[in-house]
Amino acid sequence: RFADALAEADRVLELDPDFVLGFWARALALSSLGRHAEALDAAQQTVELSGRQGSFLGYSAMLLARAGRRDAAETIVAELHQKAQQSYVSPLEFALVAMNLGQTDAAFEWLNRACEEGVPALTVLAVTPAADPVRHDPRFAVVLKKIGLEDVSPAV
Repeated sequence: RFADALAEADRVLELDPDFVLGFWARALALSSLGRHAEALDAAQQTVELSGRQGSFLGYSAMLLARAGRRDAAETIVAELHQKAQQSYVSPLEFALVAMNLGQTDAAFEWLNRACEEGVPALTVLAVTPAADPVRHDPRFAVVLKKIGLEDVSPAV
């Protein structure tokens, strides 16, 4: 129900035009609707409003990858690696980008690292469209089992 999600994100942004999570939700919904240019604009808002926070950079790179802008996504991944030298960047951010760049083996390396670290955001893995590129890989079910979601039906 991505159109509904977009409408709710827009409603939230009417109430608070600088709410970073409103732009984040808007970007994800727009991307899932195939409206990549608008999604990237919203993602850029999240990056700027968050002060280039790692999680929002990661989602921005993931959306760039989904939009076919591989070089731009990889530029942000390089920035994330730089950030990781000074502060924590979740392995999940790297996993999501790798999934959407078609780097399946790397994605599972990052996902397994996220499991080892107990990254809380892994709980959305079973239903997020960001995981669609690897959802049918047998390793995905293994990751879900590691985080206690083996009984969750995959998103379609």
